[in-house]
Amino acid sequence: MNKVTVFIPVYNTEKYIRQCIDSVLNQSYTDMEVILCNDCSTDNSLAICQEYEHKDSRVRIVNNERNLGLFNTRLKCLDFVSGDYFFQVDSDDWLEKDYIKVMMDVAEEYVVDVVQMGMIKSVDRWGVVSHKERLYFPGLYTEEQLDQYHHIFAQRVFSNNVCTKGIRTAILKKAIIQPSDIHYGDDLYFLQQISPYIRSVYVVPQFRYFYRYGGSMSNYNPKFWDDQSKLYWLRKAYALEHDPEYVKGLTLFFVDILKDVLKLQLFINQSENRVAETKAFLQRFYHTKDYSEMTVVDTNDEFIESLRKKDTNGILDYVCRRTSKFSLLKTKTLNKVFRLLSNF
Repeated sequence: MNKVTVFIPVYNTEKYIRQCIDSVLNQSYTDMEVILCNDCSTDNSLAICQEYEHKDSRVRIVNNERNLGLFNTRLKCLDFVSGDYFFQVDSDDWLEKDYIKVMMDVAEEYVVDVVQMGMIKSVDRWGVVSHKERLYFPGLYTEEQLDQYHHIFAQRVFSNNVCTKGIRTAILKKAIIQPSDIHYGDDLYFLQQISPYIRSVYVVPQFRYFYRYGGSMSNYNPKFWDDQSKLYWLRKAYALEHDPEYVKGLTLFFVDILKDVLKLQLFINQSENRVAETKAFLQRFYHTKDYSEMTVVDTNDEFIESLRKKDTNGILDYVCRRTSKFSLLKTKTLNKVFRLLSNF
């Protein structure tokens, strides 16, 4: 029987963290250590973690002296891991009682490097208002089959989430993982760096991980674009080394991200000056290397043609025409429901 390490990054989640820790400690699979890494929380999260450390010997607290962010907090805590498999559970999420057992039964039967399960995104703390995330293709993937998947670009066999995975600790120790200050997209960058060392994956066709829906893309956040820009250049460097033919597709995906950001700025941003702010964003964007990268890509896409001409009004018109009113209504309604249910 393999020992598992459950890593729980903690930052200002006093409202939810008890449900999270209880769901981990009450797992039917008991051979575990639980590392609670407090990233300088300013609420009562640390005190709650200390309660659990005092009453359960499996719990250990790692307390950051300064705020590191999730990515670097995860890297730091890898130095303390003693389990054979590594699981991350975010401190506002929770697990079904047999989540780890189901995962480890598969990991031990097939001796795989990564085992993946489906995620349920929930608006409420009971999982009543929820939907299941795409699972990809269930089953076993060996080294030969993974050759086309290793770069975490297209045709992936598992999602970009570090949560919902059990990862063999030896893989994490072997990989040279570079620190990062990326927040939106940090899981993708993390998995990209360990993927060349993965030799086998099993995707379990079940859903036992509950992700508490908040949605970084459901609200306009200025940092999102900065993070996506950093992530693009890191991914491009990786693609040039491992799969140069994918660079064009990656750049076109980057263009789609820009379209989404403009849509969020125009329709989700609550500012009364959002149109003027969006135009100012584009004026700054025209002078960046991101702009140069997008406008040299070989395509006749209407949006990119408008970018080449620096036609700000044409760009905004394109985004408005291509934005679904139904999708906007759905997003805004979901945000209202989330805010309402999160108060219970």
